[in-house]
Amino acid sequence: MEKEVRVYLDVSIGGSRAGRIVIQLYPGVPKTTENFRSLCTGERGLGRTTRKPLHYKKVPFHRIIKGFMLQGGDFSNRDGTGGESIYGARFADENFRYRHTKAGLLSMANAGKNTNGSQFFITTVPTPHLDGKHVVFGEVIQGMDVVKKMENVETVANNKPAPMQAVVIEDCGEESESESDSSSDEKEKTMKRLKKEKKKLKKQERKEKKREKKEKKRAKKEAKREKKRRRDESDDDKNNKKHRHEDRGRSRSQERDLPMNHRSGVERGERREKVRSLSHSRSRSREHTRYSGTRSNHHDYDRHGRRNTSRSPTISRSSRSVGDTHRDRDDGGNSRTRRSSRDYHSRDKRSRSRSGSQTRINQARSRDGHERRRRSRSGRRSTHR
Repeated sequence: MEKEVRVYLDVSIGGSRAGRIVIQLYPGVPKTTENFRSLCTGERGLGRTTRKPLHYKKVPFHRIIKGFMLQGGDFSNRDGTGGESIYGARFADENFRYRHTKAGLLSMANAGKNTNGSQFFITTVPTPHLDGKHVVFGEVIQGMDVVKKMENVETVANNKPAPMQAVVIEDCGEESESESDSSSDEKEKTMKRLKKEKKKLKKQERKEKKREKKEKKRAKKEAKREKKRRRDESDDDKNNKKHRHEDRGRSRSQERDLPMNHRSGVERGERREKVRSLSHSRSRSREHTRYSGTRSNHHDYDRHGRRNTSRSPTISRSSRSVGDTHRDRDDGGNSRTRRSSRDYHSRDKRSRSRSGSQTRINQARSRDGHERRRRSRSGRRSTHR
């Protein structure tokens, strides 16, 4: 197995570093590859005819044609008219085993058949019309982005780069095995890193998909709950409307016959208000009897509200003393009774006591009536249950 040979070219554009181009040399043309490798390392010293260092360092690319190729390697005149090989001035075409089938191929420039020196070119597109005329001896394996930058520089007459955008080989040499190994290790590391990043991205995508699914499920559940709630509310509204419609058609007696939970809301509210007012009046009457010092007898009336005369309390009347009344005769001879001022005062007292007792009697009647109605209602409820 033949050893792989790799060389590198560090290129600058307009004085600023553009990057590195790594070239792998083909083993099928050993004479041509050795010429190029030695010119990259500068190990051969000075040229026999030019008396210039056989080295590509600080040599420009003097001819750039966009969509075709980049030409350089004239270390003596730097304009495409000079240069020489390590074997002397020129050497013959080795073979045409490799063809110009793609971009990034390294081929020898010449002035015709068997005129190979130090000048070379890098293709930017496939150039099959050069097959059989120029010897292909290598290809760019790293730095095609640098080649594209070089191709896009501004040019002047004879396809020469503009002075402000000169393309120069700042440094060059052969890549050692350790460097190639390190580059391969770096490639492996980058590949591993890229794989890890891809795995992370896939995990994140899976997590996002799971989260989206959960959110969709949650949204569906919420929608179902909301739909159910609205349906229940609509059913409740329908039932309420139905009950209100039924309540409008019922009479008071029918409403009373129904159980409390089936009665209309208005009727229930009215009954609650009545109960509250009744309890309030009872409490007021109790307070009145407590602070007035009198007690009403609940047995003064029977259950029909008629007064029980047999058990009615005696109303105290102030007795008149002797001498309070005086019988006089008027002008006609008729006798008349003249009452004293004290007798008139006692009569006022009696009238006031009568009015107070009448109020208490009325209160007792109202209480008995309320009690009677309450008992009848409770009995009616028990029958419905």
